[in-house]
Amino acid sequence: MLQSTDNYWKEDNRSIKIKFSHKFHLEQGIGCADCHTNAAGSTNSNDKLFGDHNSCSGCHQEQVDSECGYCHIKKDEPEGFDNPIREIIFSHKQHLELEDINCETCHKNLQEVDYANSENMPKMADCNFCHDNTKASNVCENCHTNFATLIPSDHLSSNFRNDHKRLVRVGAMETNCSTCHDEAFCQQCHDGSNLVKFGKIGLMSDFSPKTTRRDSPREFRLNFVHDLNYRFTHSIDAKSKQSDCYSCHNRETFCSECHQAGGNITQKSFKPLWHNEPNFKTFGVGSGGGTHAQLAKRDIESCASCHDAEGADPTCVQCHIDNDGIKGTNPKTHKSNYMKGEKGLWHETNSAVCYVCHTNPNANKDGNKSGPFCNYCHI
Repeated sequence: MLQSTDNYWKEDNRSIKIKFSHKFHLEQGIGCADCHTNAAGSTNSNDKLFGDHNSCSGCHQEQVDSECGYCHIKKDEPEGFDNPIREIIFSHKQHLELEDINCETCHKNLQEVDYANSENMPKMADCNFCHDNTKASNVCENCHTNFATLIPSDHLSSNFRNDHKRLVRVGAMETNCSTCHDEAFCQQCHDGSNLVKFGKIGLMSDFSPKTTRRDSPREFRLNFVHDLNYRFTHSIDAKSKQSDCYSCHNRETFCSECHQAGGNITQKSFKPLWHNEPNFKTFGVGSGGGTHAQLAKRDIESCASCHDAEGADPTCVQCHIDNDGIKGTNPKTHKSNYMKGEKGLWHETNSAVCYVCHTNPNANKDGNKSGPFCNYCHI
């Protein structure tokens, strides 16, 4: 039977064997190490770390010697706790030697219970607080020896393949998906390989994906993760930068199916409304450039999401270009005295990005040093 991470720790019902209260002992100022004397030196998750007669006798010597019923439920046949078998690699010694980790870091809320149970054992989220692949490795094999049992309980519901989308969107998942799954895992289903291609007629209402019934034992493939009419609203998400479209979609191939001449929607006919405002672009030195200049200064990344100044869509350099090398005759791109006095990359190589706009052949390291563009600084 598959075991979820919530119940990964198989804890017995200890109340049928021993009378004990963590809450009471902690209220008396008893420390964890006073009872769990071997924990600080333990390097194996299967080490027996329960308190025993030796640790209890520090306070209860009289009862240990003569009154078994003081602690044991069956005073005539006293039983101790069985040592559980852990399918996990863990060293208390290694963790307790770290300055920012103590017992309460992993074993929470013991001051509220009598008997410790699986709720007081560390959850995956507790481990991931440090094992985030930055502070410490989050490779599964470093700790887990049996992957068959490593399934969160919410994944065991019969409709999980259908419902996981809703759980993710409302934040109801018990763990972060990226803890175990990378983007390649999602793309096993969400790869778009069998999506219907649409013409202009099909833009308003996309066809539903071909899926099987809920709970069907047959393979279930869900390819659409966006709502109907998303083709009209996707630009809002793309501009917000809260979602990275390119984590699933290839920019060079996926977007260009529509956003290029010959696609379903050409760039000319599929232009944002604000591009058509009267003062969106103003021409001439000193004009300020219009609204597009203000928007570009505010968030150039949004512009670059469609306009590639260096390659496929050289929109910017249609105007922002210096082909004569004469200062003050072209639309302003940089602030005054931009990089003045610095030995920039343009001094060293003809492939510097500067020469995308500054195109005069004399304005490079192999040209006339007294020629245009150089005279911006070298007068």
